[in-house]
Amino acid sequence: MTWAMAGVLAAAAGIAAGAINGLTPQLGDAALSVLAVVMLAGMSSVGGVVVAGILVGWMETVVGAYLGAAWQSFIPYLVVLLVMIVRPTGLFGEQRIERI
Repeated sequence: MTWAMAGVLAAAAGIAAGAINGLTPQLGDAALSVLAVVMLAGMSSVGGVVVAGILVGWMETVVGAYLGAAWQSFIPYLVVLLVMIVRPTGLFGEQRIERI
């Protein structure tokens, strides 16, 4: 269900972004932010993606205002790296225990 919702929402967002801004090579920059959001939230949490999206958007805005645009795309991935060291499933991902 999560993957189906993600596909539908991604298609709708792509259509809206293409209609509003036009199709340019800079649309790939948004995909990098989306990857950071999904990795930070965890692959199986819809609610976590909303929270992580707000968190990554806030981080990019604050870092872009204080440190400049060069750091704007780097800091979310640094945070993702630190979170993955502590919680490999993401902030809201569930740990599955498989018994053999």
